[in-house]
Amino acid sequence: MKISKTDYILLFNIVILCIIFAYLYYKLEYESGIFITNSEYIKFCKDQQNYDWKLKALLANKIKVKQFNEQKFPELKQAKILYNFDLTEIKEDKYEFNENVDFEQLYSRLPEKYIIKCSVGGANHHIVKKNNLKELKDNCEHILYYYIPRIVRGAKENNQLQHLQYKPELFIEEYLDDNLIDYKFQLINGKLFFLMVKNAWEPDMCKFYDADGNYLPNLFNWPGETNEMKLPKNFKKMKAFCDKFYEQTKIKYIRIDFYEINNEIYFGEYTISSGACRNKISRNVDNYFKRFINN
Repeated sequence: MKISKTDYILLFNIVILCIIFAYLYYKLEYESGIFITNSEYIKFCKDQQNYDWKLKALLANKIKVKQFNEQKFPELKQAKILYNFDLTEIKEDKYEFNENVDFEQLYSRLPEKYIIKCSVGGANHHIVKKNNLKELKDNCEHILYYYIPRIVRGAKENNQLQHLQYKPELFIEEYLDDNLIDYKFQLINGKLFFLMVKNAWEPDMCKFYDADGNYLPNLFNWPGETNEMKLPKNFKKMKAFCDKFYEQTKIKYIRIDFYEINNEIYFGEYTISSGACRNKISRNVDNYFKRFINN
């Protein structure tokens, strides 16, 4: 059978389409990770949740960690606790104030700005920028009745044992600054895998750096990458603290967050399973992770 000119054109178009699809697959696999099903990073992150979880429970608890830091790293500044509510468990995953709270009296004792927090989990806080009774009461109750049950259930579903060792607590913490920059140091086997510099109150502003302070491509395709997010002035001191922390704990996978206020280092938090071990990463980034995991 003789192949016509039309057949050649059709075959050529099919070849071009195959090349385009192959290129798109490569881009998606190596730059977005959309097709990755066996990420070394996610396996490592989830596996590490099964080790040293009692120590990790202490580090992940936003109240008890302050006591830990005072004992182990007294030079490290941290936000003060202004008030701690007494809670009692009424049934599985649900808590109640142990006694009637006099919110009017509490409101009168608080500063203009503060943060209402839960002692476990993430994304469960509320910032009060102008002290008022309604906002105080409404958000304490919202965190207690809405967020805490979700946090406890989520910890069980995701095997985040560090959040189940202690009962959740509701507390009010000192508000440090309006223009906080969050310096997130991710450590694997005691080595700095990356530093993410992020605006604490504007989530769509970030930049990644390596252990030498050089720019890293955006590892998690985080929105809002910008050159406005610079290295901290105390970069070397923060790295030195990370080294000191690893020497004392030997925890293989952890993120340590700092702030910098008036050229002084403030502790933010320890994160045991960043993104609940569900961050989608590209094949390139997964390969980068392997260099740290296997060392």
